[in-house]
Amino acid sequence: MYTKAQLKLKKQLIKAVHVSKRYVNFFRENESEYRELLKKHFGVESSTKLTIEQLMMLIDYLNFKRDSLPIFNQNPQKATARQIEHLRGLWNRYAKDKSERALLWFLKRFEGVLPLRVEYVSKESAQKAIVALKKSLRGKDGC
Repeated sequence: MYTKAQLKLKKQLIKAVHVSKRYVNFFRENESEYRELLKKHFGVESSTKLTIEQLMMLIDYLNFKRDSLPIFNQNPQKATARQIEHLRGLWNRYAKDKSERALLWFLKRFEGVLPLRVEYVSKESAQKAIVALKKSLRGKDGC
């Protein structure tokens, strides 16, 4: 759920979508193509269903500040909260650079693309990363 401030921001971002350059010049007249764009890249048919982060990406794209949008995965089995917690714990034990950014770059090896947040990593990639970190820790600890 969103706080009141986040809801206000989301409402402002939705308004910004509808006054953006690309939307005004093209999508306002071609609503079905706009809906297809949302479905293909975010898995929704309405900007009201987007997260704040997704709205910001969409606005950048619609205002020509971004060349493309990520493709939405039709079968997004996201990592569980427990997997993410375990992954971060292992990362903090193993890594020299314990930053979130370094963890994201490590996860890129398994995900194929740089995830925006650790929470967006697939279950499969999280599991592979956990196994790799465990093996690395075994080697590091001399077990």
